[in-house]
Amino acid sequence: MFKAFGMKVVPIACFLFLMGTAFCQYKVFVWDNFDDGIKPSTLEFSHEASPKSVFVHNYQAPGTPPSILDGKAHSECGPFGLRFKTGEKARFLSVVDSLTLNRNLLGDKGRALYQADFYLPHEGEPYPAMSVFAVDHEIGEMVKRWNWYRFGIDNQNIYFSYNNGYIKKGAPVLYLHEKIRNLSLRRPGWHRFQIVFEGKEKIICAIDGSPLSFSPIMEGALRNLRAGIMVASAPDKPGECFADNLSVQWTPEDVPFPDSPWVSQEVASSPSNSIANPLLSMNSPTPSDSLSHNWLTIPEEAWQKGLAEKKSLLILFYAPRVKMYQELLPILEADPHALNLLSQFILLKIEVNQLKGGKIAETFKVNKVPAFVVMEPVSGKETARAVMLSDTPWAKVAPVIQGALKP
Repeated sequence: MFKAFGMKVVPIACFLFLMGTAFCQYKVFVWDNFDDGIKPSTLEFSHEASPKSVFVHNYQAPGTPPSILDGKAHSECGPFGLRFKTGEKARFLSVVDSLTLNRNLLGDKGRALYQADFYLPHEGEPYPAMSVFAVDHEIGEMVKRWNWYRFGIDNQNIYFSYNNGYIKKGAPVLYLHEKIRNLSLRRPGWHRFQIVFEGKEKIICAIDGSPLSFSPIMEGALRNLRAGIMVASAPDKPGECFADNLSVQWTPEDVPFPDSPWVSQEVASSPSNSIANPLLSMNSPTPSDSLSHNWLTIPEEAWQKGLAEKKSLLILFYAPRVKMYQELLPILEADPHALNLLSQFILLKIEVNQLKGGKIAETFKVNKVPAFVVMEPVSGKETARAVMLSDTPWAKVAPVIQGALKP
């Protein structure tokens, strides 16, 4: 998606540490998504992992669970993901991204989300233990010391552990867990496991945006952290599992937590005994993304429609909990002048706090939302841009958009 849209249109923007800018969204620091069917060059094998035990898998290939691309998975996971196969000589498999984020960047209020999506099979089907981790060490064959925070699932527990020492010693400094039977996790289905670092020492473990009962955890020892995935099994119980979207998103500001793409598919989206979710509230309005069906969400589809109808694209970058977006919604849905203006464009909306949306926002150098960008579909030329802020209401934004239309 990103290649077909952003990379043909404007140059790729480098990852910007705009500490002086008031962020309204999370930045994508790491995102290993395997969309092109190739293992990213920054993703390194560790423990007993090798190309034979950890590899990029085509979800259409034989041996894939039939429901793995159901619902949102078709767009969120794409055609490829990561497949782990444990065995007698490959009990502990891990991959680690080589990019390091320093927690000091978060200041007192910022957050970093270390996360990965795991596919859980039908109830009763065995699977290896799966976890996302944040590790503070140099990767290499001779490295034996693993300092990490790990959050994952086995066949009985959801658990968090803090290891600070040689891994062969085994016992973690801190181990917390909750029984799986206490949670309401849709099976089969994808779930996003998240280690959320908040400020200087708070850690929150969440599944699909809902914190576990043992969160928050006050622990700030490890500072320079890389994201990884670990899969492990008992010697006599080899198995396989699927993971996707290993990523790190971060912000130095007090920005509401982004929605998990999997939460809307949940029958009961929150763990039954979890704490009230402080990550989603932040004194923000309840998110409503009620824009009509006229707004497309897939860039390739909007691009092709623009070419076919010879219309410019009007791209709306947004985040559901931003106050100005909430004020914008009724205008775009009911104001007759706004509706007339919108009808002259191919409409595309992009949520900046989702991984794919965040990368596209980086490409367009969008740092505040709601933001409108008008683009010609043939040349890819940007012809107008406007951001709706408290001092730039819709009455000032609309003429900018109008001015991009050909006479």
